[in-house]
Amino acid sequence: MKRLIAKTRGLVLIWVALFLTSCACHHYPCTYHSKAKAEKSLASQGVSQETQAAQESQAASCAASQQVGGGDDPNQSQPPPQAGGRRDEVMKKALKWIIDHPATFTDGGFLEMGEEANLFYVLYTRAKSSEEKQFYRDRLGRIIKELRAKKDFRLEFAGEITAYLAITKAAQKLGFETDDFHQFIKREIINNTMTYPPNITYVILNSSLLRDLGYEPKVPLETSIGQGVIATMTKSSYLIPIGKSYASEQDVSNFFYDITHEIFAISSFGDRNPETMLMPKELEFVQRIIPEGINLYLPKKQLDILCELVVCAKIMNYPEGVELRQAVEFILDCQEEDGAFGVIPRMKDLGRGNIYRHGVLVAVWALAL
Repeated sequence: MKRLIAKTRGLVLIWVALFLTSCACHHYPCTYHSKAKAEKSLASQGVSQETQAAQESQAASCAASQQVGGGDDPNQSQPPPQAGGRRDEVMKKALKWIIDHPATFTDGGFLEMGEEANLFYVLYTRAKSSEEKQFYRDRLGRIIKELRAKKDFRLEFAGEITAYLAITKAAQKLGFETDDFHQFIKREIINNTMTYPPNITYVILNSSLLRDLGYEPKVPLETSIGQGVIATMTKSSYLIPIGKSYASEQDVSNFFYDITHEIFAISSFGDRNPETMLMPKELEFVQRIIPEGINLYLPKKQLDILCELVVCAKIMNYPEGVELRQAVEFILDCQEEDGAFGVIPRMKDLGRGNIYRHGVLVAVWALAL
């Protein structure tokens, strides 16, 4: 049965690729086929970012408690002032919305607490003033405090493991005390079968985060990457049936979920150069498929998938061509008066407690890069 499921999944992925290639040839011309060179090597990039984050977090910890982030009550904080410009104003309103609607165990759930933690870490690393850095550190401190207060906390599925590891990584990077988090990881995560589920995308995500935290995952990262969607599609040999569609809308959505989240994992959510983790043909495939995805989803006006594709384009150092500029403009146009970006239908289908938050979080991430 497992072999049949794996074989069926492989056929669906091939059908999706056929559909996308057909669409790209006939409807969505792509302008990003040339390879964008990374400015730094993996080693130099990793050392500089980790050193800088460590130095900055030491300074921040002088003004904040290592346990909960310190300062005033984060729930009453205001977004730090930002420079002028439409993008900055949109981000300020969105951050205010996040403050007013923080992810909790009951509202949005643990997955979105992990998304928030990753976002505040990203924003911290890009903040220009000590005031901004302290604000983002305090917001992360709120999540850490709530997680520690959850005495009956249990992991229910692979995505929650990803969220826990993401929170731990952000906390560790910004200088919080994480001994209890690491004890939990050793006890509940490293050898947990849920950490390495049949969905290979979660295996890649969890293996990458475990390695970032200094562990050797049960499934080596290189092994899981070699079994992922990017590697599978690169190795597949097929003819292109021009003008024919072999995949449903849901198949295409699942395909891009896997692609974007593999890139998040391979790049350690933007902390390392993903080009060093991909074979040349895999890199060529990614450089082609991400802008094709932007061209595909921009007319469909599906905000969350589009935002994640924009994040991947930025992580992969794509030049800011017409499609990328149009995607960013669309994201800016989607913001509503209260700072959110409208209902994300997929979140309603997934039964999320808050059907707006995911859209706000990925929109801010895309605009911040």
